[in-house]
Amino acid sequence: MKLGLPYSMSNRVIEYEPDRRLAWQTTLSGPLGRFIGGRIWRYELETVDGGTKVTETWDITQDKQGFLLKYGPVASQTAQSMTKTLKRLAELTES
Repeated sequence: MKLGLPYSMSNRVIEYEPDRRLAWQTTLSGPLGRFIGGRIWRYELETVDGGTKVTETWDITQDKQGFLLKYGPVASQTAQSMTKTLKRLAELTES
């Protein structure tokens, strides 16, 4: 990944229900991971008429920079990225 400088993240699956839910928690790779990261990404799948509803959530309640993420530009950028991701998933699965 790259945000000005290259970096890498570690991802740990913390929730898994087949065909229903997948969640993982990210931290910065290496020793600084104790101080940077902790946000949770989650996909929830729900059967609906004609297909599956996919809900993506970004939970920053356990993130060490939660306050900065909630009130800085990252929140709106993340919302935009999530919308793009869900559109790409729809395009891939509906074609």
